[in-house]
Amino acid sequence: MKLISIKCPDCGSPIEIKNRGNDFIFCPYCGNQIEVDDEANEITITHNYNYNKKSEITHTHINREIDDADIIRAKNENMDIKAALLMWLILFFIIILGLGIYYLYDNHNIQNGKIKVEDSKTYKGMKYTEAEKIFESYGFEDIEVVEVEDSWLLNDEVKTVSIGGKTNFTSEDYFEKTDKVIISYYK
Repeated sequence: MKLISIKCPDCGSPIEIKNRGNDFIFCPYCGNQIEVDDEANEITITHNYNYNKKSEITHTHINREIDDADIIRAKNENMDIKAALLMWLILFFIIILGLGIYYLYDNHNIQNGKIKVEDSKTYKGMKYTEAEKIFESYGFEDIEVVEVEDSWLLNDEVKTVSIGGKTNFTSEDYFEKTDKVIISYYK
């Protein structure tokens, strides 16, 4: 029996072919499958995986490290996307809130500096401090708060609001910022 020695084309390790009756041999180092054809005197190399236990564990371990790295990268990308989405969402709400505040307070100053307010009935029953803040935000310069009578039931609630002497105003009325605002409330 003649011994034939070849090199593995994949890893370059020497392979000895002892038994020429086999159709296939495997590289003991990398697991390449090598086809041996005795009749044509040729050797054909096909790639195969090495299924010996040690190599399989090493192969799986390497792939597992790559998978863990990919998982960590994907989680970081997801966190980046979530953070960016949250930032845009917060920015959107800030803009909407800003526009709402602008609309609420800026629309009261309409028509050559005159102030438009809500209907007089809107302020009745409201805490007088809240009503005072609203009229200040509208831009009125002269606001007075007056206690009118004791009421344990309606404590600190607005009884009436007078703007420029008018107590029964609608949301269609306009006032000067210098008009006196009198907020009377229950004590």
